[in-house]
Amino acid sequence: MTTLRKLHAIENAKLAVTRKPVPNVQRPGARAPQVSRANVDIAALDRQLTQTGSLEVAAKLLAARARARGE
Repeated sequence: MTTLRKLHAIENAKLAVTRKPVPNVQRPGARAPQVSRANVDIAALDRQLTQTGSLEVAAKLLAARARARGE
């Protein structure tokens, strides 16, 4: 019975060596989402407003959001 176990171990070891990892599937034409400069600016202004509470920063944040919407 030990011979059968050895044979089974040898067969499984050969399969483990020959298997290659499968690459991730990506649809044709799909690209990673792009972060726009406007969103980065809005996030920075939002953090600055949270920290300072300044009216000037609030006005800049409102203007940046309006520009991002296309107004």
